[in-house]
Amino acid sequence: MIVCPLKVGKSTLRQVQAIRNGDDALQTLFATITAVINSRHAQEVTRQGQLVVSRVDRLARIMAESRLLELEITATSFGPMFSPEQRERMRKHIESLQALLKSEGEEAHE
Repeated sequence: MIVCPLKVGKSTLRQVQAIRNGDDALQTLFATITAVINSRHAQEVTRQGQLVVSRVDRLARIMAESRLLELEITATSFGPMFSPEQRERMRKHIESLQALLKSEGEEAHE
């Protein structure tokens, strides 16, 4: 392909090439514009998805903290009313929630 403009009648070679390849160039332009629009849309969808996940994570953490508090109060105040098996299950649930909340806290600080 010759880059410098050459006169071909009243038009330059570049103008002739642009006219001759106009449909291909236009299709390429449209494809590029579409790719940019789709990329921006994907970025916005990703951003919104990350916000939703962040909110759900926070909600789950609050619910876990609330449930842990309930179990601790229940175990302390009403522990003797439960069978040994129930107390053991409650203790395991408390330990699991504590470990989960601790590990999530550590991950947040990494």
